[in-house]
Amino acid sequence: MRMKLVFSSVALFALTFAVNGASADVLTVNTYQMNNGNITPQVGNNYLDFPYSPDPAGHATTPGGNLFGGKGLLADGIIPTVNWDAAPTQYVGWNNFNPTITFALAGLPTVKEIDIYVGSSSDGPVALPSAIRVNGIATAFTITPFGAAGEFKLSHIYTGLGIPENGVSIELIGGAAPDLMVSEVQFLSAVPEPSTWAMMIIGFGALAFAGYRRQQKIALARA
Repeated sequence: MRMKLVFSSVALFALTFAVNGASADVLTVNTYQMNNGNITPQVGNNYLDFPYSPDPAGHATTPGGNLFGGKGLLADGIIPTVNWDAAPTQYVGWNNFNPTITFALAGLPTVKEIDIYVGSSSDGPVALPSAIRVNGIATAFTITPFGAAGEFKLSHIYTGLGIPENGVSIELIGGAAPDLMVSEVQFLSAVPEPSTWAMMIIGFGALAFAGYRRQQKIALARA
């Protein structure tokens, strides 16, 4: 009886660790489509998605131009450590416009979390989005300050199965000020680490052994 409790405890611990020990894996964005930022570039202040590539239509430097078939600042993996006014080439900005950004992800992943890195007012007319729609549905996001003053991460964690597709559309609705500033959008999926897989194997193995011992005892009792 004591041995059975030991193996059951090991199994439960291993499986619990495996479930809770899953790490967040940043999913790969193949391309995204949107209207380019529409804030006219100024000296040292370019809030357009200028590195967007490939850009056969030449819209990367066109305010409000239709960007499609490539990717740029919003999926370059760089999250600024300073706010939009100190890192103008790391943010895309829209004035009095609600951008819709449609992302094509690699493969057919299940998105468990969406993180949007944005800037807010520090010395200009910039505000957080008042609402966000994901695939046309109004979605709640938590707001977490990070980095320098005025930087925020907007996060939505799916408690269900997430979004099992490679296309995700995000619409940002303007807030209390006319400008929106976005630096990065990331999609995460919970993926077990190698150590987690090992603990899962130990857990299932312990459960299997406990079941085998129980069947042996039943067989001996019947003999």
